[in-house]
Amino acid sequence: MLYNEYFGYYAIEIWEWITVPIYLLIIFMLAARTRNKHIARHPEYKYYMWGLYAKLAGGIGLCLIYVYYYKGGDTIMYYQSGCAMSNLFFERPSEFFTVLFGSNTRENLMLFDTQTGYPLGYLYFDSKTFFVIRLITPILIVSFNSYLIGTILLAWISYSGIWQVYRLFCSYYPKLSFQFALAILFLPSVVFWGSGILKDTITLTSTCWLVCCIHKIFVAKQKRTAYSLLALFCSGLIIAIKPYIFMALIPGAISWIFFVRISKIQSRAWKYASIPLIYLASFTLGIGIMSVLGSYLDKFSLDKLINTAVVTQNDLKQDYYQGNSFDIGDIDPSVAGVLSKFPVATVAGIYRPFLWDANNAVMLVSALENTFILLVSIYLLLRMRFKQLLKIIFNNPLLLFSLSYSVLLAFSVGLSTSNFGALVRFKIPYLSFFMCGLFIMNYFVSNPINQRKFSMRNSAPRSRPSSSYPQASA
Repeated sequence: MLYNEYFGYYAIEIWEWITVPIYLLIIFMLAARTRNKHIARHPEYKYYMWGLYAKLAGGIGLCLIYVYYYKGGDTIMYYQSGCAMSNLFFERPSEFFTVLFGSNTRENLMLFDTQTGYPLGYLYFDSKTFFVIRLITPILIVSFNSYLIGTILLAWISYSGIWQVYRLFCSYYPKLSFQFALAILFLPSVVFWGSGILKDTITLTSTCWLVCCIHKIFVAKQKRTAYSLLALFCSGLIIAIKPYIFMALIPGAISWIFFVRISKIQSRAWKYASIPLIYLASFTLGIGIMSVLGSYLDKFSLDKLINTAVVTQNDLKQDYYQGNSFDIGDIDPSVAGVLSKFPVATVAGIYRPFLWDANNAVMLVSALENTFILLVSIYLLLRMRFKQLLKIIFNNPLLLFSLSYSVLLAFSVGLSTSNFGALVRFKIPYLSFFMCGLFIMNYFVSNPINQRKFSMRNSAPRSRPSSSYPQASA
């Protein structure tokens, strides 16, 4: 049982457990209808229900652990602050909309009272955390302020982005549908940390949707207006909550778009000559976009980024994290000093916690998962020559994006995070992409004939009409 000074004691009530089956039945009926509608044309839908089961189980599991094991935490604080907003909606709707769409000022905070409860101050006055509370409030309203039901609904809604990015990878490499299901739909840490009332759930599904929108706009060239609006919406959510994810995604996305263009060039000499120009253009455009967004990125803007990393990393090494941390060494607040930490920070961002770092059951699951990823990575490095690695990456624009985005974000997370509890959550926006990249590379390494066929297909004239999903390995 939890206690909060504004809401008193809280536990998952009996009426919530009685009502949950009704919500689940409705969700499953709608999901089964979606699967049955598409499975004849799209075989990957055989995993649709199983992925949804995993997503909902992850959300319910997170609820139970935070209520009965941790007995508190960020997700509970988000929920209880959202309850104050929900109560305000039922008590005084006009004031609710003033708070929902207004600034998080002290004047608006005074609109709450002891009847509604108050959002926690450290969440209310942080624009990023209060933005999350704004987003979850409608879900809490329709779930009657139930933490359990609200989590289930958020997990269900967020599954849409996860499923769409899974379909995107399957469309490029249909023979890897099972491996992609493991990486995207069933990866334990992603299922657990990406299904609750947390920032990570919203940013993960927004990132997945944004990647799909990039494909639709620049590769498939379908419904560009609609997908451009959706891309702007998802970008806004990411920037408002965790802008460093957007910063890591931009360079990889630009490279993806450019490499799709040069894959149509038949001359191998022109292709290789274009690669330096692509990276120069990607770097320039990325810097330009982040400079324009500087006022929105705040402490994550280019001119403040290094100082932010140093301050955050030093804070996360303090004693109040009770030793549940690691140290990549002191960071010199300069470009050279930060880049010198690239190897150790990237390894930490992808592969830690190691097995010997785990000190509880939740951390052990993450450590086992990381061990598997580490073993696959070592296996591929031993199997591939450097020239072969480059050939595979540059012949697969989606693979290039996945590795660029995940490695850059892993470096950023490893650089600015020294606490394992935070690390396992911060990893989920890129961990699935990195694993998909490993599976794609293993596919070509284990089946050299597929690599030759893929290279021949890329160099052949594109006489057929482009479909919405390029079948790169059909």
